[in-house]
Amino acid sequence: MSRHRRNPQALSDPKLSVVIPVYNEKNTVEELLRRVTDDPTRKEILLVDDFSTDGTRQNAGEDAATAGSGRSECAGNGWR
Repeated sequence: MSRHRRNPQALSDPKLSVVIPVYNEKNTVEELLRRVTDDPTRKEILLVDDFSTDGTRQNAGEDAATAGSGRSECAGNGWR
């Protein structure tokens, strides 16, 4: 471990980055986000949509805005 940390406060108040790949998850993305946001850990949520055709991205964007955390991104066809 390095002796010189760029952000020494990060150890006392850690932030978890949660990356969630989604594809055609319109019916489950709301529940997924609820479960992740219910955990009290300080976090950022990144939903990566792989060009869903069922409206997942629109639902994810609405749900992330409602939850007050996270963002919705669209990725290339990297998982197929």
